[in-house]
Amino acid sequence: MNKSYLIFIGYLLTSILQAGCSGIIDNSVTNNIDSTVLELAKKNPVLKNPNVEIIVWGLSCPLCGTNASRSLNMIDGVICKNEINLNTGQILIYIDPEKNVATQNIINAIVGAGFTIKAINPDYNKE
Repeated sequence: MNKSYLIFIGYLLTSILQAGCSGIIDNSVTNNIDSTVLELAKKNPVLKNPNVEIIVWGLSCPLCGTNASRSLNMIDGVICKNEINLNTGQILIYIDPEKNVATQNIINAIVGAGFTIKAINPDYNKE
């Protein structure tokens, strides 16, 4: 293969990966937030348990998982070590107990990354 062809293929693949899987995400979901998640954010505005489980719809490839993880890691006090199950949409995060991490910040990070947040389990017991 000639070098310019390989460069073009590399550029094309990079463009596709940067675009992510936006074609797979269901844009008809209003607000991308389940109503139970909004109720939880009102009841528990600050996450206190160090282990939190998030269920997200739209994680269809490893790049999606990376994008969600990167968005969560931008929140002060949140550590996401890529404990992500693409089949179930489960993301496990660690909350620094010395920080006040707002539930709304978690919601904003997931929705801002282009995913639908289905549930947050603030009392997740990681075994």
